[in-house]
Amino acid sequence: AQWFSGTFRSRYAFSVRSGGHSYEGLSSTPCSLTVDTSNMLDIEIVDNYINYDTQTAIVKVGAGVRHELLYNQLARSELALPGANCMNVGVTGCTLGGCHGYLSASFGLTSDTVKSFELILANSTVLTVSQSRHPELFWALRGGGGGDFGVVTSMQVEAKLLRGVVVYEIFFDYRGEDQALVVDLLENWQEWALTDLPNGTSAFLKCSSSFTCVARGVQPGRDDRAVQRAVRRLQGRFELEPNAAVEVMQHYNMQQRFSDCETETKLAHKVKSLYYDAPIPAKVVRTSVAVLQLGTGLPEVEWSGFEIQRVGFPWLANGASAADLYHQNQFLLDFSSSWAPSATEEQASAHLEWMRELHMALAPTSTGAYRNYEDLDMGATYFTHATWDHHPAALYYPGDSVLEMEQVKLAFDPALVFKHPLSASFQASVMQEFETSCREREWPPRPEVPVGDLPAQSVLVGIHVQSSQAMQEGQLTEAARRLTHVVYSAVQPIPGGWVNVSKDEEEGQSLMAFAKTVRDANPAAKRIIGVGGAGADASQWLWDEVLASPWQRGNFGSSLRILLDEYDLDGVNIDWTPRWWHRSNFTALLGSVRDSLGPDHELMVHADISKTAVEQGYDVKQICTVSDLVLLRAYDFEHLRPGNQLEWLTHLNANLFSVNPALASGAAGVATWIEAGAPREKLVLGTVTYGYAYDVDGPAAPAPGGGG
Repeated sequence: AQWFSGTFRSRYAFSVRSGGHSYEGLSSTPCSLTVDTSNMLDIEIVDNYINYDTQTAIVKVGAGVRHELLYNQLARSELALPGANCMNVGVTGCTLGGCHGYLSASFGLTSDTVKSFELILANSTVLTVSQSRHPELFWALRGGGGGDFGVVTSMQVEAKLLRGVVVYEIFFDYRGEDQALVVDLLENWQEWALTDLPNGTSAFLKCSSSFTCVARGVQPGRDDRAVQRAVRRLQGRFELEPNAAVEVMQHYNMQQRFSDCETETKLAHKVKSLYYDAPIPAKVVRTSVAVLQLGTGLPEVEWSGFEIQRVGFPWLANGASAADLYHQNQFLLDFSSSWAPSATEEQASAHLEWMRELHMALAPTSTGAYRNYEDLDMGATYFTHATWDHHPAALYYPGDSVLEMEQVKLAFDPALVFKHPLSASFQASVMQEFETSCREREWPPRPEVPVGDLPAQSVLVGIHVQSSQAMQEGQLTEAARRLTHVVYSAVQPIPGGWVNVSKDEEEGQSLMAFAKTVRDANPAAKRIIGVGGAGADASQWLWDEVLASPWQRGNFGSSLRILLDEYDLDGVNIDWTPRWWHRSNFTALLGSVRDSLGPDHELMVHADISKTAVEQGYDVKQICTVSDLVLLRAYDFEHLRPGNQLEWLTHLNANLFSVNPALASGAAGVATWIEAGAPREKLVLGTVTYGYAYDVDGPAAPAPGGGG
């Protein structure tokens, strides 16, 4: 703590490493000092006392202890802890993210067993954190992830007296067989795990891309009769009965046998996870198995596949915690790919694309993700969260808990010394620095813009012109007469991928009035129909289906061409942010639209400016090849909340330049697209005022009325 205090005064940022098992390398992030706790290896039964009435003991565990050492030491006293399945993982780091394993169906998460943490804050204060002392921090430390609030040096956990476990394994070898067999296995296993297993018995199903699968699990105790009956029931569900084995052994021996992580060779690795509050639907299972099989063709592949486990044991939760998603759902699915370190960048990219395609198939019905399976793809804006659409970690926590994490973060690490891309400080750092600069009026100078390097602007686009009495009466403001393109308010596709607007309905009549008004008032302007827009969020499932289906993509493009001809329109604006797993399908959709429109109609793409979305959701060069213009959305920076504080401070929700480099801005978005290979002449920078309306003739004075 003394060393830490001195170092803190030098204004360093810190990351913390225990077992060093962070999938995204967040325990040793760039531009920070790494606090390595791996030599803190104390394991002590507190007061050397085992309570034989409750069958428990309190054990103090040092921050550097790994599961192999802990399981070994506890076995000497016939004790066990519900910890990770991988023996090489650090206990403390795993616990801070929740930490589940073969005993979790009986004893809960490791975080559920914690009685207290010893924590050093950035200012060198040493805290004992428990349910009665700093309860809000105790809530966050149990599942909120490591390296965010301080350095945990030790913790006290409640271990269970355990003299043996019943272990079962059921083997399915479907190599070279039809995908339908694996689909049938997944559907039957999920039902079996929910209805046929005895209470307290864990259930895991692991399948490789080559369709070799094993179902396994553990029940505390030495009586194997109930497990034997359950295994026979699962075997009986299949025409070709799978091989199975049921054994009784010591807990430590079981963990040695089932430890499923690489300990000798360092492999390149990527993992993703998803929670489900009900069995995965049959349609999603079928699509996923088809994508799963593609993993067999990955270059330099060492392993590709998935593991699904039964979760949801709320009676085992030790009070509320940031890991409550585990207890609120029924299944947790993780899928991963490992490849040789010698793989080229192109070969590694093939693994990542496969992972994202598989995620695309599985994500629509999911409810969140497991915090310890870190995934920096979470930073993209394709996830929808009720309160915090753009926070990278929002999907890791139940409900609006990410906001509570923010509050705890600012209370115990106000200087934001501990931070990484998935930490609570991701947003807190932005907001605190921004608000400080506002309060103190220490505004950085506006960036110098190399105007000479920018092309002359010749495009002025009016986006999402709404149906109005004025439009239907043929009125258009003088300023609107200067627009080169006018985009009509967006419509949505219908099932099958078709886009249709009936002339007999109000929307069709409004669209006809729009086309006529623009043609009469501004004949040179291109009249564009917008597809998507804000309404796309409500029909997300429909867009997912259209993008994933080649024939629906074809219907989408051909029906748009019919719509343009019917209403005498000049082009289409696709206004929808693809989830990153739709990257290739979104590009294919645009190609279908381009083919249908031909050279005489314009294709515009309304695109996100965030760096993550550009890198993961868009094939920038291909999009720019098939489209005539790319409209960059420099607005809706809602990820700068809580409480929409940016708008509260500035009375705007968009900024062309940022007073803080950490804040999103139009200029930063344009630079991101150009760096990704977009031609400057195809980029149009957009901004939106929503509740405020400004006349383009005079930016100082608001125009009458509201609107965008």
